[in-house]
Amino acid sequence: MDTLDADIATAEEHIRRLERHCARLRLDRLTLSSSLASIYIVPQDILLEMFSSLVRLHGNTLDVDAAPWILLRVCHRWRLIAQSSPFLWSAINIPLHCWSKSSPSAFFLKLVEHPLSVSCLVALSVSLDLAIKVPAGNDFPTVLMSTLSTHRARIRMLTFRAHIPGYSNGEHVSENDVFIDAFFNMTNACPMLEELDMFCHRYCRVRPALYCAPNLRRVRDLLPRDVGDQREPLGAFLNSSLTHFSCYTFSLENISILGQMPCLKELHLFNGSRAVIPTPQTPIRHSGVRYFSATLTNVLDHLILPSLEVL
Repeated sequence: MDTLDADIATAEEHIRRLERHCARLRLDRLTLSSSLASIYIVPQDILLEMFSSLVRLHGNTLDVDAAPWILLRVCHRWRLIAQSSPFLWSAINIPLHCWSKSSPSAFFLKLVEHPLSVSCLVALSVSLDLAIKVPAGNDFPTVLMSTLSTHRARIRMLTFRAHIPGYSNGEHVSENDVFIDAFFNMTNACPMLEELDMFCHRYCRVRPALYCAPNLRRVRDLLPRDVGDQREPLGAFLNSSLTHFSCYTFSLENISILGQMPCLKELHLFNGSRAVIPTPQTPIRHSGVRYFSATLTNVLDHLILPSLEVL
């Protein structure tokens, strides 16, 4: 009997070893079959194109369920590729409607600091969308601008969207005003800034010095102005190397100044009041402008654009 019991124990131990070995083989087979899946064997350059499109269309730096953050959770390979591709993190898209007075500023700030760190020395594209009133007492906007300012030497493109009024009362400075001022101050300090895109659906006080960054080439300034601001001379604030310029103005002096900019290829002028500009003594001539549009009622009566291709 003792011999039989020993044989049974030996057989049971052998069965347990075989079961463990079988489990390992099943795991290896599962891993191998996963590695043969079509998405896993997609070449890295194609994956990067897919990632870039996703970030460009649906990027949100403050949302861990949006690109590029979500790429880190698909599989180990995707995580390695995403983390080792600085350009995927170089687009800092910050919709400021996703936080409130109770939002943890430290958490959102970490979400901003990570792409700034991973993007290394790559040029940055920063987009800010202010869609709610800045809550009183929330320091995230101020801290955010301070954090971005430390990387201002890398900022190549800035986009600002404000869907709420700023400076609605000239005697009262709101949290919105403070945030917009911080944005303008940072813009003036970006030596590599090439493209500036600004929009506000209601009146917003404007700093013309935004236009004179040394490397600035493209400006799309759709910040509505009152009559006084639209007449304010732009001469001292314009970078003479601008190639594309869009702005609210109906000052004949400003149109004349724009006509003297040697590199200008594309010009768009807007005027909410549809005012008629005065007739100059001589027509304003610009030989370089190829693309032109205007809401100014009689502006074409005063311009000569011999190189014009699209009106």
